[in-house]
Amino acid sequence: MITKEFRFHIYVKDKCLFHNLQKEDFDDKWDCLKNLIDIINTEYSISDLSYEQVEFVKDISSETSH
Repeated sequence: MITKEFRFHIYVKDKCLFHNLQKEDFDDKWDCLKNLIDIINTEYSISDLSYEQVEFVKDISSETSH
């Protein structure tokens, strides 16, 4: 069986802060980062945040024992 999965990478400017996150983890971290940047005095702004969604196909039939 082949399934599609999505993973996320979060960046601030050119630096990857989090990589290979599942959707739930991504949502939590993304919201947290946006709120933190709004609250604390930092050199970063919300426009410095970005993310990449990566789709990959997983063949789980080859992972089962025969």
